[in-house]
Amino acid sequence: MTIMHLVASVPSLGAHKLAWIIGSSADPADDIARFGQAVGNPAMFERVLSGEVVPCASMAAEIQLWSMGTIQRRDWRRSACRWWFERPIGWFNARVRQAA
Repeated sequence: MTIMHLVASVPSLGAHKLAWIIGSSADPADDIARFGQAVGNPAMFERVLSGEVVPCASMAAEIQLWSMGTIQRRDWRRSACRWWFERPIGWFNARVRQAA
């Protein structure tokens, strides 16, 4: 699965950052599979991205580890201030090597 199905409005800052991590990935299918391993179920990706599931404290901690700190636990409770296509405020993806 390499296509993300996005709802019209961004449900949370965490979902927004998750979409940008996968969208900027060199291998999105592999990252989605690794996300599924981190949270215990690969099908959870779509549910978390759509806002249907808001990660509990333990799941949010696993996502924070998986994202190398890009998605903080509190991001799931914060509203997103931008649209899907706009870069999240303060965006930095530790999982992608930065150009020197």
